[in-house]
Amino acid sequence: STHLWRVDRSLRTNHLVNTTPSDYSAVFGASISDDGVRVLFSARGGSYGGTPPDDRDNVYLWRLGSAVRALTPGAALWWWGYTTELSGNGRFALFTSDSHAMSSQDLNDPYQTDLFLVDLG
Repeated sequence: STHLWRVDRSLRTNHLVNTTPSDYSAVFGASISDDGVRVLFSARGGSYGGTPPDDRDNVYLWRLGSAVRALTPGAALWWWGYTTELSGNGRFALFTSDSHAMSSQDLNDPYQTDLFLVDLG
């Protein structure tokens, strides 16, 4: 599986971002802010943010110097390898989801893809 690494060329060090070694730590798509401080990515839930291992993907945000945090609700999400994009300034995250668990107002078929824009502040 693919893991997300932070490479510090000035110190010549590599840091594995995921928190536990797991078969569920595969990263499927990533986007980085222009300044390199924030990374938005989709991954299996077992290695990030304390989500129990499952076969579903979730969307996560990692900020340099901070822990990885989930932007999606974990195992209830049916999210399968769709687009993740982060705005250049790192303020907005854009991703798609098949899950009605993202919003109580999502009344279409749970397998219909919706687009979500999150203001990260």
